[in-house]
Amino acid sequence: MTRRLEPDDLYAIKLVEDPQITPDGQRVAYVVVEIDRPSYEYHRSIWVAPTEAGEPRRYTAGDNDTTPRWSPDGRSLVFVRGPAGEVKPKNKEERDRGVGKPQLWLLPADGGEARQLTRTPACTRSACPPSAESIVCGLAWTARAGSTNGARISSESAATAASPSK
Repeated sequence: MTRRLEPDDLYAIKLVEDPQITPDGQRVAYVVVEIDRPSYEYHRSIWVAPTEAGEPRRYTAGDNDTTPRWSPDGRSLVFVRGPAGEVKPKNKEERDRGVGKPQLWLLPADGGEARQLTRTPACTRSACPPSAESIVCGLAWTARAGSTNGARISSESAATAASPSK
């Protein structure tokens, strides 16, 4: 039996965006977008699925994970993790570290814990160009250090930013 689409049905719809195939063509990473009914907020997570047969699995645990990009060797995935909800820095030190702003994170391709690569006050989705301009683990990305000054992030500075001592 069929029925008409009701407004509440829209909450059940999951959108898929930004598919990225591994260099070897074996897997695809993509963003799943869902709306949270009580808060009316969109939640984004990264999923990975085999390109042949197999089940997709949720790859990231954040509520605002976007822009997945595979490393050239396919052994890791860089993505943008935005804060969930309204997060504001408490002081200048937190603001300079990028608290409350989206940041780059790195995950091993076989899963595990994500590591934060950047701590910058303005790393945004719109800063990700379609072609390579900056290198973080061999991937394209530009982190903007202000409205006019673009700061390129090398794999060395990303590794420094991701070190536990910071």
